[in-house]
Amino acid sequence: MSNKIILISDDSNFFDFIEHKLELRKSDDLLMYGFDSIPENFHLLENGVLIIDSEKSKEKTLDLLNILKNT
Repeated sequence: MSNKIILISDDSNFFDFIEHKLELRKSDDLLMYGFDSIPENFHLLENGVLIIDSEKSKEKTLDLLNILKNT
C-alpha cells in the first residue's frame, strides 16, 4: 500500500528541491499543489502527509491549517 505525500507551496524552487529527494521513495504517491489549487483538490488532503512551504504565504498557510484542523 502506498502512502500519500502532499507538497503545498507557491515556490517552484521548493518543489524542485524536495521532489528529487521524495521520488526516491518509490512506494509513495507524491502530489504537488500551489496554495491557489487547494480548494479544488481538498478531498485529496484528507489521507496523506502534508508538507507545507509557507515562507512567502503566511496568511494562506494559516487559512489552510484552519480548514484542515477537523480532518
